[in-house]
Amino acid sequence: MKPFQYLLSELVDYAGLFPPASLDMATMAKNLAGYAQSNNSWVLGRVVVPLGRVSEFTDTYAGPSVRISALPPALDAAEFPQAVQAIAAFNKNHDHKIDAVEVRTSDVNAIAIATSLPEDVRCFVETPLDQTQTFVDVIADLKMPERVFAKVRTGGVKPELIPDASLVAELIVACHKAGIGFKATAGLHHPCRAVYPLTYEAGCESAQMHGFLNVFLASCFVQELNWNIDQTTVCLNELQAADLTVSDQSVKWRDYEVGAERIAKTRNTFAISFGSCSFTEPIEDLTNLSLLPENPNAAH
Repeated sequence: MKPFQYLLSELVDYAGLFPPASLDMATMAKNLAGYAQSNNSWVLGRVVVPLGRVSEFTDTYAGPSVRISALPPALDAAEFPQAVQAIAAFNKNHDHKIDAVEVRTSDVNAIAIATSLPEDVRCFVETPLDQTQTFVDVIADLKMPERVFAKVRTGGVKPELIPDASLVAELIVACHKAGIGFKATAGLHHPCRAVYPLTYEAGCESAQMHGFLNVFLASCFVQELNWNIDQTTVCLNELQAADLTVSDQSVKWRDYEVGAERIAKTRNTFAISFGSCSFTEPIEDLTNLSLLPENPNAAH
């Protein structure tokens, strides 16, 4: 694959059940089946489903096999051990696989409970941006970089839920230094940072939202060039598609360049994916920027 293809490969975890889309299960499952058979299915990662609704999803979904990122109870909840058993039982009996979970915890010491998950299930621990270093240190201390990751919220349906770029940069750099990976979620529907509506309701508020190209290219530069927080913040704030040079050998922004091998490694082990309630918005925006071919969601 070319460098930009490595950057986008399995990048978008489809979370259509969640705000601002908040789709019903039937609509989400129908959409997913279409995306999984479209010309851009290679950009599709996992589907995000609450663990308690996974059976409802499999009963409703009629597309090809998919990987599921399940949302179980919090790590420090009494129900979490039962959730672990339910995940193992599901994977034993279905073609679809839960190969990731996204969890919260109010107790940083409970992160160690993530090790009770099956070995083939990745765990993304939501990391409060006012406790970044504490959470990252505890995750790193588990010494399971292929199994336990951080998770960062990059937006929401209200302006105050969008974190400052410096806080996102702090998490990316902290994860790099600690040797762990992360995924992002919320507010990354669009490739580049700009002002967008926060929901799909008429007359809704707009705000400056983070861009997924900003986040994931900045992550590549952090890995390749050992960027600090200040450099990463600039990229999160200022990278625009018009300033990119995309070739068969590399992706370049300003004087910074990263090649296919490093992009692939970054995506596989460090900057894993982002959750989005829309798959069409990222694809259509990339198409409008001539970064993807026309007819982005046509079925084969």
